[in-house]
Amino acid sequence: MGFTVTLSNPTGHDIELSPCPIYQIGIYAGHHPHVSTYRLNCDVVRVVRAGYDVTYAMQMHVPLAVGEAKFSWSIPRGSLFGGGPVTIERR
Repeated sequence: MGFTVTLSNPTGHDIELSPCPIYQIGIYAGHHPHVSTYRLNCDVVRVVRAGYDVTYAMQMHVPLAVGEAKFSWSIPRGSLFGGGPVTIERR
């Protein structure tokens, strides 16, 4: 499954991505949560400039469950979180 995550910096100062943040992706389908931890790719973008956004393309493995589920993306150390309901369909 592919999706994008946009980090926005509404402050008046730059935010350095150092150390490069760890993030978690979770898919919660039935009684079998699937949570994976990764490190953000900071090779190209090391700073989110004041007033700017940075968008990352993401990929995640989707479990074999089919139907309604919940999806989450977070940087636990920075208290950043996003997510919501999703429907898993097999093609």
